[in-house]
Amino acid sequence: WLKPSERFEVFEYVCLCTLEIILKCAFSYNKDVQSAGDTNPYVKAVNRISDSVQYRFMNPQLLWDFLWYRCKVGKQFKEDCDFVHSVAEDIIDRRKETLDKTGLNKEDRYIDFLDILLTAKDEEGRGLSRMEIRNEVDTFLFEGHDTTARPIS
Repeated sequence: WLKPSERFEVFEYVCLCTLEIILKCAFSYNKDVQSAGDTNPYVKAVNRISDSVQYRFMNPQLLWDFLWYRCKVGKQFKEDCDFVHSVAEDIIDRRKETLDKTGLNKEDRYIDFLDILLTAKDEEGRGLSRMEIRNEVDTFLFEGHDTTARPIS
């Protein structure tokens, strides 16, 4: 137990919890993120991306893409972004496959965010493109869990 004068930083744990909640509730994707913690490849990539962005802004010469993507940190940033995108695409593919097999039952009391994105159509019957869906998934995963975790912790 902590003594009254000691502090315990909860942000890391809350961040993992919010990521897992978003995965389950918005994307019907069950992944035990909290148990793996910082060893989870997605969490590691997201943390490195955040660190890389801060590093880039602290080094003005790296604001030029030409230099950024040629330095070690910029190359790792690109790899991490590609990995994060591949995770989002995997989530989309799994859910789309499930929807193709079972269909969307609008009578269910729970339709998640990804279901809405995958089945949404405009007035002319066109759905969202794969890139539009992936961008939304990336935004929810990357920004959503961090933004939600900060005020909680």
